Amino acid sequence: MGYLKNSLLDRSKRAGLLNTVLGGLLVTLPAIPAIVSGAASAQTPAINPCPGIYYEEPFSNTYRVPEGCPPNAATLREAGQDPNAAQTEVTPAPQTQQTPTVPQQSPLPESVLPPSGFVSIPNGTLDIELVNNTNTDVTYEVLGQTDQRSISGRSQVSLQGLRTPINMTFVRPDGGFVTVTPRAVSPGVLEVTLVEAPDVDAGQGAMNVQPNGNIYLN
Repeated sequence: MGYLKNSLLDRSKRAGLLNTVLGGLLVTLPAIPAIVSGAASAQTPAINPCPGIYYEEPFSNTYRVPEGCPPNAATLREAGQDPNAAQTEVTPAPQTQQTPTVPQQSPLPESVLPPSGFVSIPNGTLDIELVNNTNTDVTYEVLGQTDQRSISGRSQVSLQGLRTPINMTFVRPDGGFVTVTPRAVSPGVLEVTLVEAPDVDAGQGAMNVQPNGNIYLN
């Protein structure tokens, strides 16, 4: 009898222990989905309440934005505001830049001086008879048509077929000055005589012949 009683007690304890374990499992299992659900919720990003599509055409002009979002064109229009005025950006005034001053070119002789002579130019070209009546060499050049050349004192040289306009320079290597005297010899021929100038005020260093025949000295 004692053995049977002990056996029954052992079975009773085992049943109680099993009920306790099963009960704990029943309590724990419902909590597992809740934990998983909470973790999934934590990983799901928050939904943007103001998606950019509300501000793109054609939705900007046809759908109101949700409350709390920046207004789009449809929202402003419903509120009685001008969408164009609200969306206009203020453009800053451009900064004024100072333009560097560029020195102006000196005016041409014909624009400030009266002609010093005239020669007829029938075909657009001119022959020049250059006469050096000084006692020294003179360097001369027809700009764009000849290189620098030298004419000896008390000599002369002929330059033929010069195209107008003609810009001619004269320089004395010794630093002195010359006076230039042009004289029309015949149509298409100009004689230019160089003499020594008494001072710098009487000196001349350039001659300009225009296509119309006007001659300027400077």
